[in-house]
Formats: sequence, C-alpha cells, structure tokens
Amino acid sequence: MKTRHVTLSPQASLSLRLFAGLIEEGRLRKGWTRDELAERVGVGVVTIRQIAKGSPG
Repeated sequence: MKTRHVTLSPQASLSLRLFAGLIEEGRLRKGWTRDELAERVGVGVVTIRQIAKGSPG
C-alpha cells in the first residue's frame, strides 16, 4: 500500500490538532483505552492512534 503525502494549510493543521486533542481528552475523561474507543466507534485501534497524532490521513 502506498503512502501519500498530504500538505495542509496552517489553519487546517491547527484544526486537526485541536480535534485530536478533544478526542483524546474525552477518551481520558471517560477512562477508556484506545482499544475501547476504537471498538465503540467501529474503527481499528490504528485509526484511533492516527487521529490522536493529528494525522491528516
């Protein structure tokens, strides 16, 4: 599988990091692991990790 490079505007990058922070904050507040969050929302734990890093992919 090929990896593609995505370039974001500074505003989009900031928004993505803020979104990632809100998700992590909510997860921690609930006391959920990333595995539990992934199961609850129906995605893989790798996807949750990528979101937490603020990855645009």
